[in-house]
Amino acid sequence: MSDAEARLRAFEDRLALEDLISTYALLVARGDGPGVVDLFSDDGEFIGLTHTVSGRQALLTFYIGAARSGAIVPFVANKVFTISGDTARGASTLVALSPPPGRQLLCGAYDDDFVRTAEGWRFRRRRFITPFES
Repeated sequence: MSDAEARLRAFEDRLALEDLISTYALLVARGDGPGVVDLFSDDGEFIGLTHTVSGRQALLTFYIGAARSGAIVPFVANKVFTISGDTARGASTLVALSPPPGRQLLCGAYDDDFVRTAEGWRFRRRRFITPFES
């Protein structure tokens, strides 16, 4: 692979990873739990503040319950990636707002492991952390 081809592939990979993260946020906001699960590899895992969900069926059950249209509007920023062939690591920050009544602001970060599949880049592991939890 030439230097130009390598730079182009790195650029395309970064765009695809950013798109994956943005698509995740949009699907969560729309309440599309099955769509969110499609963004994970078959052995994908989500690690939350109090629980870990592993495997396609467990992810589907979790996201059908967690992703509800209009329940949250997530904003994801500060995305950085380290790409190594068909795997990658990433980090991003999250600010999310829930609607009234009881409007809440959620802040935290994602620590991600990605894998390139036949369908494109997918989450292998997505870990949510927040500095505000004790």
